[in-house]
Amino acid sequence: MLLAEPPRTNYDLHFRVFGIPVRVHPFFWLIALLSGAREGVSPKETFIWMAALFVSILIHELGHAVAILFYGYRPWVTLHWLGGLASYDRGFSESYDSSDDRSTRPLPQIVISLAGPVAGFLFATVIVGLVFASGGAADFSLGGAYLFRWDLLGVTSANLGYLLDCLIFINLFWGLINLLPVYPLDGGQVSRELFLVANPRRGIEWSLQLSMAAAIAMAIYALLRFQQPFFVVILFGFLAFGSYQALAAYRGFGGQGGGYGGGRYGDDDDSYRGRGW
Repeated sequence: MLLAEPPRTNYDLHFRVFGIPVRVHPFFWLIALLSGAREGVSPKETFIWMAALFVSILIHELGHAVAILFYGYRPWVTLHWLGGLASYDRGFSESYDSSDDRSTRPLPQIVISLAGPVAGFLFATVIVGLVFASGGAADFSLGGAYLFRWDLLGVTSANLGYLLDCLIFINLFWGLINLLPVYPLDGGQVSRELFLVANPRRGIEWSLQLSMAAAIAMAIYALLRFQQPFFVVILFGFLAFGSYQALAAYRGFGGQGGGYGGGRYGDDDDSYRGRGW
């Protein structure tokens, strides 16, 4: 599961960013390598991709973590094989009151979920701003398989240009992908809260149905439009199946028409703690 922390290993990398603990699971590096080692890509470019992926996902998760801090909780970040996870424990809040838990209310949940993609969008904006500040330019246009195109002008170093391209691609395109209403992506978390506000009895069921449909649509789109669709098709096929299983389990526990009586899907310990890719 994307919202479950992987087991700790002796090969984990540990550090802190502005006091926020960060753990990098070794599988993160493996997936980063496999996703970057494509046909026609040099070893140096693969290493650049891995660095861009690490920085981008870290910034994304730190966006979630900052929002968690805003609501008075102490977060930690884990980067693992499918991306990352920003976690927190409700009991860590100095002002924690079990009768008034802000972290389970719709607005804080939505803000925390959106903070990750927003952090990535801001980071991409800063990159483009630095290109302009250094005398270059960036030409953006709509269209293509990835919905938009860009061309950085005035960047004389090929390696730097590839790094900036990777950073823009990850933070913009994958940030948009993360906003799809597919659980457990950030957009899926937001759609769950909105559906629950609209209809507490059937909101979870509706959000899971939408999650299934959106994941299948994305997998088909990637298969038809992407030059190398394998990873995206497998990912969203997996997410569609996960939503189907969650919907079946929710109905099996009496969720249909039962409001919160059937339990909020994903409401184990990590569901309150995690916002990730």
